[in-house]
Amino acid sequence: MLAAASLAESFRELGRAYEHSHPGERLVFSFAGSQTIAAQLRAGASAHLVATAHPEVMERLQQEKHVIDVSEFATNRLVWVFAGANPPASAAELARRLPHSDWRLVLAAPEVPAGRYALEALERMSLREAAETRLVSRELDVKGVLSKLQLGGADAGLVYATDVAAAPGAGLTALELPDGAQVRAHYRIGAVANEQRARARAFIGFVRGREGQAILRAHGFGAAS
Repeated sequence: MLAAASLAESFRELGRAYEHSHPGERLVFSFAGSQTIAAQLRAGASAHLVATAHPEVMERLQQEKHVIDVSEFATNRLVWVFAGANPPASAAELARRLPHSDWRLVLAAPEVPAGRYALEALERMSLREAAETRLVSRELDVKGVLSKLQLGGADAGLVYATDVAAAPGAGLTALELPDGAQVRAHYRIGAVANEQRARARAFIGFVRGREGQAILRAHGFGAAS
């Protein structure tokens, strides 16, 4: 099963819960940026289902007839994350300090949903130009952004709120975006159009059901819109 990198922790727990309630089933997940897993599927990767962090990625897979039975199952939001001491205390302080700071910034690449969402949020905050002049890298997925911060390779970045929740005790400080700048990530899931579609549909039903949604909420995801 191919899934966006930001779903790693939640889908592993969903998989364990599903296996517990379906004796004999064994789920194997592969996590990467949504664009990467889409490319893997197009290249013939063996999979039962796909879960992406951006609707457009799934829409293209549908148009290409790679996936069927697509539905939205969760949402997410972006947050600023700072490593080290003296992070800004508010979004207003961040906006004042960023253009004159020596902060090293890291974002996901614009080809992946987390990077696209981040650029849109920066545009809304009128901070894109200031941020891009301080970029030290663009990572292949949102987990790469978080890893760069944890390893000291950058001072600040934009990640999903769920990624911060999945890294307790990592010495990172999260800061909410202003309401007017927030970009909502929409997650979609679909069955791969092959002979295993019935198994995929069963897991999709579990993810969208009461127990699956409770697990996703516990990991910080919002309800589907």
